[in-house]
Amino acid sequence: MGHHLSSDSFIPTFIPEPEGKPKRPPTMTKKLADLIDNASSEKQIAAAWEEWLNHAKGPCPGYRIGLSQDTSALKDKVTGEKDKQGLKVDAALYKEEDVPTDGRPYWETSRLLIEFKRGGGQHDPYDDKTGDGASETRTDVRGQITTYVANAFSLQHRVAMFFLLVNGNHLRVTRWDRSGTVFTESFKYTQERIRLRNVLWNFSRLDAGKQGFDTTAILLIPGSEEYEFMDKLTRDVDGTDISEVEGTIVTKAQEHYTFRFVREAFAKSIAKGIPRYCLTVPVGNKEHHFLVGKATFTATGMTGRGTRGFIAWDVSRKRFAFLKDAWRANYQNVATEGRVLRDLRSTGVENTPTYVCDAELPDVTKTPFIAYREQPVSGSGQSQASGSGASKKRKKTPCRNTSSKASVLPDVDVPITPRQPTLEDFKQERNVTRYFRHYRVVVEEVCLGLEHFTTGKQLISIMRDCVKAHEGAATKTKILHRDISSNNILICPRVEPDEKGVLRVKWRGMLADWELSKPIAGEDDVETARQVVRTGTWQYASAYILDNPEKPVQIADEIESFYHVTLHNALRYLRHTCKSLQYTMFDYFDQYSFEEGQYRCGSNKRDAVVMGVLPRSGPGAYCFLGDDGLRKSQPINVVFTAMLRWFKARYKMLLETPDWKTEDAEMLQKLDEVAEDEAAGEQGDKEQGTTQEKEKRAADSLAVDSDAKFLNSHTKLLSLFDSALSSKFQWPTGDVVGDQLKDEPSKSDEEVNDEIGNSHESGAGDSNENGADEPDADEPKAKRQRSRANTKGKQRVSKQKPIEEEEEPIEEEPPEERMDEKTAEGSRRTVRRTRGTRTSRTTRGSSSRSTSMYNLRRSRG
Repeated sequence: MGHHLSSDSFIPTFIPEPEGKPKRPPTMTKKLADLIDNASSEKQIAAAWEEWLNHAKGPCPGYRIGLSQDTSALKDKVTGEKDKQGLKVDAALYKEEDVPTDGRPYWETSRLLIEFKRGGGQHDPYDDKTGDGASETRTDVRGQITTYVANAFSLQHRVAMFFLLVNGNHLRVTRWDRSGTVFTESFKYTQERIRLRNVLWNFSRLDAGKQGFDTTAILLIPGSEEYEFMDKLTRDVDGTDISEVEGTIVTKAQEHYTFRFVREAFAKSIAKGIPRYCLTVPVGNKEHHFLVGKATFTATGMTGRGTRGFIAWDVSRKRFAFLKDAWRANYQNVATEGRVLRDLRSTGVENTPTYVCDAELPDVTKTPFIAYREQPVSGSGQSQASGSGASKKRKKTPCRNTSSKASVLPDVDVPITPRQPTLEDFKQERNVTRYFRHYRVVVEEVCLGLEHFTTGKQLISIMRDCVKAHEGAATKTKILHRDISSNNILICPRVEPDEKGVLRVKWRGMLADWELSKPIAGEDDVETARQVVRTGTWQYASAYILDNPEKPVQIADEIESFYHVTLHNALRYLRHTCKSLQYTMFDYFDQYSFEEGQYRCGSNKRDAVVMGVLPRSGPGAYCFLGDDGLRKSQPINVVFTAMLRWFKARYKMLLETPDWKTEDAEMLQKLDEVAEDEAAGEQGDKEQGTTQEKEKRAADSLAVDSDAKFLNSHTKLLSLFDSALSSKFQWPTGDVVGDQLKDEPSKSDEEVNDEIGNSHESGAGDSNENGADEPDADEPKAKRQRSRANTKGKQRVSKQKPIEEEEEPIEEEPPEERMDEKTAEGSRRTVRRTRGTRTSRTTRGSSSRSTSMYNLRRSRG
């Protein structure tokens, strides 16, 4: 979120003057100020700034500005591919030795970012005037700035970043961290040239920590011992690395195995031109050190956890490991992921990451300290001056804080925990800026993403391993994962003896990313989350939780999430009959409705679990096929059918309670009753039924209750998986046909999140234009993208359709035109469908994070 702080307070709080009385450089000349006042283009303004900043007597000794208005970064230094984002921030401040000479931005070494606009309120994203027809332009500018800052955060080790918005002859100074943005009023710097000089000169005198850099990340200098050692790590000198391909025979037992894909990925992460770092994880009185290059995984978006994953060299243990760097909610009773992982392993829970070390680092987000003292911004927030320098007294404006003394502001360096937002805060739309602490956790395993499974049978085997892990956590440590997603179900290659004692590589499923886990709640409990914002991944959350975000997650909801993950990957990679894959998956996984001020489950997913079917007719019909192209030759159909029968039973029981009150749910109940009546041959009033019919209904009711209870534990699901994987079923060996989404056209031109309403984690000051890394289950628009995670350049789109029951999974079209683009009479509910052309009410989904932990993404071969 964006929060205003007057420059009189912002400067001493975040960019204080150096101690003592050092000689200050001269201010901008009157000649350059006049040139800017009369400039007709951004380039003229930028040229004037370059002339001033790069002068021998410029305001930032030791720094230079580098302009990059016309050219984006040349290529991605890890993949070697052209920079697909094409980001070209107008300018940045660099150390003299780092300033680019080719007119391109060098994101990895920029110290402060600068964006030039030609002037006018329409280019000021913090100007809150309404009704002037420029709100769309301001939103675009805000998205542009947010994307630039998020990109810098992803490529550097930062806790905060300063950004200057030069809008003609006006300037706003902003400071960004994972909680949001703090911005000053817009002041006319061509008149207040002393204030302008002080901003830049003070910044150049700050140490790296005050400038926003992470001081626990030490940049390695080329030629240093650690830097050169990392080059040696890219080579398998002793020839002991082994292939990760499942079934590979391992001829020599070792205490620790290094898989080739791990070393290869590490080599890519430190390719030429990529900065290298030594990251510190302090544990007690000891510091653990890890050598890393570029992150192999980076969550998109600016606000939120900002999770990044690194293949790291553990200096003390002398082996590769996976290091996760993130920002965790810094409130009481929120356990660290490291603590959860230790508990899981100590109680013998299998198929979970092996804990190495973790630490809560010193840095916290400072935006919340300002947010709770924020004063409203009115109008354009421009300060007024009547002279040519800041020595002249400025007029008070509604935008300025009533106090200009830093002493009355909260001390942002004091380790105080701001008040945790409550559920009532969100309901009343109060300030809900979240408070984060920097955190690192290291685990032993470096895994492959789920998308690397090679057969449908292997997919079910991996899912079975993760369900087993989930069962262990639920029964032994009494916690639920609460974020079952494709990105958190990983493939872990291991060396195990086969039935003949021969060592072979075996792929096991691993359930990772336990940071959002929570103790199991009772059936009648109301959600009492340790974190107010419900977190999870929209595409895979159960329909019931999406419709009832205040309810605690139950085992049945998590089992449904495992189903959605399995279905998503089966549709994307297995052979099937779906003719419109993108649209089908989008409609199922990303569709949503907006009711009574909350986001709700889309009708297609709800239809699937309530009616217990996959689409069986119409253009969205599909089933899965074996190697011979026949449905009966693919056992995964049977798995889906069985699970859907359980879901149908559960939702039938839920629909009979007053808890689930969505209009779609009520309509589905009526449709289901009509279908049952017709199947029973009833043409009139149900009271006219025969005794036999009534007895049959009673028996059916008992059967429904029995099926629903299968979801109260993992036993039945594990039994289903074990049966499907047994010799009773002949599985196809060539049913994986590659990524069937990579070549399809994009369903929408939107690559960014355009917010619907107010996000819990991003607001008018810093909407997650690039997608947020922490999708909340109650915020589909802000937190869930169109399932377009990037797997080495391949689009990851999710879309799908409803479902229905039968002996084998087949699919049925739900009531197709049921709630298209309408507002139900007497309700404030708007249903968004995402088919066909876009209308003013049809809105695409947005960012899908599902933070992918311990997951080394590689393209499927």
